[in-house]
Amino acid sequence: HALLFQLRAGAGVGKAALALVELRYKDRITKKNVTEEFPVEINWADSDAASGATIDSSVAKTVQGFAAGEALALAGTRVATGDRQGAITVLTERETILREAAKTLDEPLFLKDADRLARMRTHIGTNTGMGDPLLCALVLETASRSHMR
Repeated sequence: HALLFQLRAGAGVGKAALALVELRYKDRITKKNVTEEFPVEINWADSDAASGATIDSSVAKTVQGFAAGEALALAGTRVATGDRQGAITVLTERETILREAAKTLDEPLFLKDADRLARMRTHIGTNTGMGDPLLCALVLETASRSHMR
């Protein structure tokens, strides 16, 4: 499973502890309960350029995948409530972002995800087949639960 946490930290200097994340789960192989702790520290950069240099591309890619899933869920909700144009707008915006992220993050698989969003957007604009509002909302909701690239 992929977990993504968003933490906010106020202004500061130097290094500081930000949080302690405790993860509890059942190890299905050993059939034992496991508890792990992960300290989260922050090291404030002294400039915007230094801050930008700390961006981890794998995290940036994960963020894009989660954001695509959220866009699908929102589009599904919009279709279910009769706001097809709102759903199309959400998918169009995320498609554009994914295409740019494919270049910026050097992740060609985002182009495939953007193409999927474009196909879904096309179906939303029709009333038959996959464009049926109930079916379309169901497909979007189901797709939102899967992790895109």
